[in-house]
Amino acid sequence: MKSYELLDAVGGIDARTIEAAERETNRRRGWIGWIAAACVGLAVMILIPILTKNKANQVSVGGIMREYKNVLVSGAEAAVEWPWEYKTLPERYSTISYAGREYALRPGMGGIGEDAGVFSEELGTGEGVGYDVYTDKEYRREIAVRKIDGISAERMIAVEMDGQFFPAMNNEYIPPATLGELLDESSLSRFLTLGSYTVYKNGQNTGTYSLSDTDFIWQTLEGCRNARFVEDEGGGRISRDRISFSVTSEVFGVYKRALYISADGYISTNSFDWAYTFFIGEDAASSILSHAERNGVKAQPEPYVYSLAGTLTEIGDGYILVDDSILCEDESDGIVFKVSATDLRVRRCIEFQKIDVGSVVVVSFTDPVIAGEDGCTIDSAISVARGYVSDGNVTVPE
Repeated sequence: MKSYELLDAVGGIDARTIEAAERETNRRRGWIGWIAAACVGLAVMILIPILTKNKANQVSVGGIMREYKNVLVSGAEAAVEWPWEYKTLPERYSTISYAGREYALRPGMGGIGEDAGVFSEELGTGEGVGYDVYTDKEYRREIAVRKIDGISAERMIAVEMDGQFFPAMNNEYIPPATLGELLDESSLSRFLTLGSYTVYKNGQNTGTYSLSDTDFIWQTLEGCRNARFVEDEGGGRISRDRISFSVTSEVFGVYKRALYISADGYISTNSFDWAYTFFIGEDAASSILSHAERNGVKAQPEPYVYSLAGTLTEIGDGYILVDDSILCEDESDGIVFKVSATDLRVRRCIEFQKIDVGSVVVVSFTDPVIAGEDGCTIDSAISVARGYVSDGNVTVPE
């Protein structure tokens, strides 16, 4: 039997951990705290709440309000170095060599179809490189490369796998000299979606809001094209008054990263892994912050992922059923959720952990629950972990 290597166990972040991460001095890793600053619930440490309750013992499970008894559901997502046969194709060939550069594949958002209309130019072929730690074997594969319209190939390319395209980011640290250079090379306003934002004053979270229209922000930034790049050393200015947007881009392959604008005139984003910070000036920053204050609508904090805990009652063909009755004050109020298990990332969790019917499980998923006549369905599950009930709490062991 193969020995499978458990790497890092991860759970979530509290405010003190966020602030500590934001002060990190490593340029590339300084973004870890920002994600949590923009979206609540990013997992980085073991056994912290993944379902939280209000005073009425109500919790939101992917947008479905549930009344649970006084329990704390905690979790940890085990980061496993999967054996070769359990990896998706993009996970297998995570490093791409092309035109003398090394790119890191970004499969997290899933593949993009050619009908997206952003892959017009064929650039030739590159080489995908993968490694199986269990057999100590390296794999290489020729892979078709496309240009992403509006994005410099020096910064990012798209590679074709199984009829879909995946973005790959240049591993080299190549900060743009100005904000205008980044806007031109990456088409930020076209591909980066500004989600809800969190307002920070004196370093404290004062609420989460959303804007129905973000055109004003992009127009203001277009007027700051000469804003110079600033060596931020890992987001040190993030402790100041600011708004921090949750940002997502299918084309960039980023999910709920962050873009912040501070009252003292800085804008920064971790959408390219490295911390890219620019000085736009206090006037431009004040204009954006004032616009957000006037037009923002109170919103619920966005979880990095949604979570469901319950008992696994059925393993079917392409789905599993999870019943949350064990968490309910009255077990007859339980709901059976149908969870899609067609994704390899879900199937491998069940097979590898040997999770059987009757087990307590914690499901992580990215999109809200679909409630319909046929019940509650989860189509976006990305992992399933075995849970345990102890002292009234549901936990996922390290």
